[in-house]
Amino acid sequence: MKVVQYLQVLLLLFLAGYLVLLGLENPASIRLPLWDGAALELPLWQVVGGALLAGAAYAALLFTPPALRRALRIQRERSRRKDLEQRLSSTVQAKLAEADKADKGTEVKRSRVMLRLGRRK
Repeated sequence: MKVVQYLQVLLLLFLAGYLVLLGLENPASIRLPLWDGAALELPLWQVVGGALLAGAAYAALLFTPPALRRALRIQRERSRRKDLEQRLSSTVQAKLAEADKADKGTEVKRSRVMLRLGRRK
């Protein structure tokens, strides 16, 4: 996972360097027409940077629903695992309690048998 983060940082640095070079090499302004006849005049590097930011925001919106679904699934699995562990724990405790009762019963029976055998000798 660290490799992916490293590549992301490298990509962002490359894009930032590209925007700096674009701004230095192309001082021209671009006229962006708006609605009702108005126009917005911006340097080329700002237009390209804005387009990159808009693309990044769009990509983030595309990846958000699957990420949310994955987080909800993980949360449900943790909750289900916790419930199953509690059920298992209570079942094991009940079985141990039954075994203890059975052991006490057999000990009582053994002691009675031993007493009977001892009396006969």
